[in-house]
Amino acid sequence: EERPISDALLSLLAYICPNLTELKRLTGLPTETEDEVIAAARALQARGARGVLVTRGGDGSLLLTADGQVLRQPCVPVPGGVVVDATAAGGALPAR
Repeated sequence: EERPISDALLSLLAYICPNLTELKRLTGLPTETEDEVIAAARALQARGARGVLVTRGGDGSLLLTADGQVLRQPCVPVPGGVVVDATAAGGALPAR
């Protein structure tokens, strides 16, 4: 959905988990570099979200914790080395 999220709703979230496209849409900020991703995630925190977990496709993920830490998780190698279909891969991360 392309509707904005209100600051009131963000303040109720322990974590929000956008991908790069969603993060850019939610903040209006660029997300091309890691520094830009961190700045955009911090903008969501400034609006009320306590933690922000950004999925970055083949670049892994970034977690910005409520206490300001930035944790980086690289992608895990695929058994057999071949990705057949990446559908819902980003959704599987927070479900774990």
